[in-house]
Amino acid sequence: MNTLLNYEEVKLKMEKWCVYQERCIFDFNTKIKSFSLKENEIKNLLQHLLNHKFIDEIRYVEAIISGKKTQKKWGKNKIVYFLKSKNISIKQFEKLINNIVDENYHQNLHKLMIIKWNSFKDKYSVFERKSKLFNYLLSKGYTSDQIQEALSKYQKEIL
Repeated sequence: MNTLLNYEEVKLKMEKWCVYQERCIFDFNTKIKSFSLKENEIKNLLQHLLNHKFIDEIRYVEAIISGKKTQKKWGKNKIVYFLKSKNISIKQFEKLINNIVDENYHQNLHKLMIIKWNSFKDKYSVFERKSKLFNYLLSKGYTSDQIQEALSKYQKEIL
């Protein structure tokens, strides 16, 4: 069905698609493959979407950082990895990325730690629980230093 659309129809579809949620150039390049447009039409369409702020990489990075940090409770490492997977230049957005770690960030780490610790309270020995908790928090994108610091700080609360 997508292959039968002309340039104007694809442009309208892509505008609606971009309005639905924040998109980056990588998302555009992935999506545009489902349409049969000529190379120059694709370039023109991308330029149109960028010029009219349908696609804005700064806004995209801000939305990803905010959403992944608050909703999914991801750590900085996982957010950076996600952005790299979307071909986002980390150096270009270094200031935004360095602001990921804040008070809310540490609260998220603490909440995740308590929830996960309580989920296997009676199933494993203390050593196994600490190991599993550490690995879980690493997989969420927190650094080993942050995890060690949180474990030390809240050890009385979880043990």
